[in-house]
Amino acid sequence: MSSVEPSSDSKHDMETKAPVDVVDQAGSSDVAVSVAMGRHVDPEIVSIMAHMTPERRVEVEKKLKLKLDFFMFPVLLAFYILNYLDRNALGFAKIVGIEADLHLKGTEFATCLSILYVGYCLFQVPSNLMLSKSRPSLYLPFWMAVWGVVSGCSAAVQNYHGLVAVRFILGIVEAPFFPGAVFLLSSWYTRKEMAMRCAILFGGNMLSNAFGSLIALGVTQDLDGVHGLESWRWLFIIEACMTFGFALISVFLLPNYPHNTRWLKGEERAVAVWRLIEDVGEADDADRHGGDDISMWRGFVLAVKDYKTWVLVWNHIFLTVGAGIVVFYPTVVGTLGFSREITYALIVPPYMLGFATSVYGCHHADIKKERTWHMIGTLCVTLVGLIILASTLNTGARYFSLFLVTCFVYIAFDCNLAWIQNCIPRPAPKRAAAIALVNMLSQLGNIIASYIYPNNQAPRFWMACTVEGIALVCSIALTVAFRFALKRENRKLDEKERAQGGEAGVVDGAGEKFRYIY
Repeated sequence: MSSVEPSSDSKHDMETKAPVDVVDQAGSSDVAVSVAMGRHVDPEIVSIMAHMTPERRVEVEKKLKLKLDFFMFPVLLAFYILNYLDRNALGFAKIVGIEADLHLKGTEFATCLSILYVGYCLFQVPSNLMLSKSRPSLYLPFWMAVWGVVSGCSAAVQNYHGLVAVRFILGIVEAPFFPGAVFLLSSWYTRKEMAMRCAILFGGNMLSNAFGSLIALGVTQDLDGVHGLESWRWLFIIEACMTFGFALISVFLLPNYPHNTRWLKGEERAVAVWRLIEDVGEADDADRHGGDDISMWRGFVLAVKDYKTWVLVWNHIFLTVGAGIVVFYPTVVGTLGFSREITYALIVPPYMLGFATSVYGCHHADIKKERTWHMIGTLCVTLVGLIILASTLNTGARYFSLFLVTCFVYIAFDCNLAWIQNCIPRPAPKRAAAIALVNMLSQLGNIIASYIYPNNQAPRFWMACTVEGIALVCSIALTVAFRFALKRENRKLDEKERAQGGEAGVVDGAGEKFRYIY
């Protein structure tokens, strides 16, 4: 059985290598067998694991995960909050008059929103492939500092053409972060730990919108006209300074990979690498210890040839369209008829609750080792929210519908992201390319969403709700189809194992053979 997944690719592909025989967690100390059958593992790690008791292993792994959760996650979450603050500042700037100040007409504002995603798409795949061969602690902060500078340049634009140019460049320099962050997480966490971690990471989106509205409220109230600058210009300047400053600090905080992170030594490093080998039968740095050297291009080709990549791509496109309301959230909340200050304040509760429900929902999906029904159930609730939003003018009902949309759609969104590692765990360049392809092409959904909220359709925005609802129905159908496809793949793995006398497969830390999670 393939140690990662069945494949029709050439026999030189990493996926078709022989599996690892992993540590006997019942108490065996003979761990040296883990390098059998052609698998290349760092001898130092093998030696450490050979002399580690099961009790000590549990203790070290618990300490390792706590260190990751409380050391790496706050950094990545801050990255994401600042990423979306800079990206979505334009939505808040609309409320305080950027359209009038720059004399934007017709669909020009929508074009300024959507052009960012064109630049965003262009650089994601090459960036993630480069990241798989680079040090994240230097690579990601560098691009963060660059996007902070570019975002700050938005404060200097004087017309439509200037804003379009800045937004296009901003998309290019923001592209490395999110797929890079997901890839970094997948280099540390196992398949059964990823959904909740993706939810926490993507929660930066919701937190940035919540905090962004409060920052926008403070800036627009207190800085309008200071030094002759409109309040929206101050908004871009302040948020850009926050981003650039944190980029400098994060160089000293962000980890690299398990095999080369400076604050991991000895047993913790060995366990960090070993638990990923147990999970899918191979460490990300296998090529560093005598394995096949998978180039960036080869990883890209493997990802493109795998049908599972394209299922996940299309599902993410549908989900991004279905969550398109986030692009115009301040505009939609503004149709409730309250003052600017109250409108900003009303944006906060749905996003804060949405963060909590997403983390809990994805944590539950990880515990149950399940994806399909968590996605379908939450998408059905989101559909109800869109129907309410489009069918009534009652203020209370419309605000309630925003909770239904915001609090549930991102559970499906995060589960689909976690599915990438569940289905395409190794080799690392292939996983990096798959993550980037999914996130890159899903930006087509944001481009579509930028044009389905014209001002003349307020307050119901029936076209937007219809398009988003159709996209969610397509996602439900595709999720069900993918479930059946993965069940078929698991049956093939079962048949291959039986044909090989039960010796095929990779046993993970729970004593289970590798199987696809669906």
